[in-house]
Amino acid sequence: MRLSSLVDRKNIVLGLKARNLQEATREILDRAAAFSPGLPLHEVHEAVMMREALSSTALGVGIALPHARIPDLEGFTVLVGIPENDLTDKGIDGRPVGAVFLLLTNDHLNTLLLQALAALSQLMQQDRFVDRLREAGTVELVWNEIHGSNVDVRKKLEARDLMTSAFVQASADMTLHQLLDLMFENGIDDAVVLNSEHHILGTVTSREIIGAGFPDYMSSMDSIGFLKEYESFEEFFKKENKIVVAEFMNKEAIIVEASDPLIQVVFRMFLEKERIAFVQEDEVFVGVIDRNDIINHILRA
Repeated sequence: MRLSSLVDRKNIVLGLKARNLQEATREILDRAAAFSPGLPLHEVHEAVMMREALSSTALGVGIALPHARIPDLEGFTVLVGIPENDLTDKGIDGRPVGAVFLLLTNDHLNTLLLQALAALSQLMQQDRFVDRLREAGTVELVWNEIHGSNVDVRKKLEARDLMTSAFVQASADMTLHQLLDLMFENGIDDAVVLNSEHHILGTVTSREIIGAGFPDYMSSMDSIGFLKEYESFEEFFKKENKIVVAEFMNKEAIIVEASDPLIQVVFRMFLEKERIAFVQEDEVFVGVIDRNDIINHILRA
């Protein structure tokens, strides 16, 4: 199903006077001619703002995806708003919101909501998509831009629909010191280890880093009581410039294909008690799925 089939032209609102996402959401609801929720608009708006309070849906590249599940709502609706001026809300990339896609559904269409959000995330990756929407000028041209994107709403969610690309990438010959500096600079505690062709060789989490500081024989000991007399962590990490990533990386992390059904990936992470799954396509690393993202974007989308 093409994403554009979910967008009624009468629910595309241009020239929003709103200054922020809260005002924009209300203005879209007020002006969308084909939207008939079957309950007061202020209740719809309140539900959207309650979801927005959990975490901002200004995701980057100038797009915001406010959404809500509302039990008494009739059907599933995608509304689009283009403000006259950029909103004060900014995405994680610092870019202000210039286009708003508002998604509303009831409790019976949760899967469709997730599928539509996944499709919209594909739109966000297209070059200058928001700029093209803002330059369109008419409802028909905005709809044509959405339709011409050729983005489909897939029947099943795949690993690619939840993965993120922000992750520290390390090489096997990198020292522990270099890796820790890289993690600190990026504010990320985990790394994927790649070769020159971007094939996944292994992974590094805090577990492997801590383990790198302890002698191998300590893993077989029953008690850690003696550690108060053992060398400090400062002593452990005097090895930072000597130990290389290949010596302590995890070679048995969960690696999945981008096209794998998301439910299978989630189930595998649960069974293997892993927080992160690493996603590849044609044997090339393309992203990661974090357990927290499953909670935030699926269970509490």
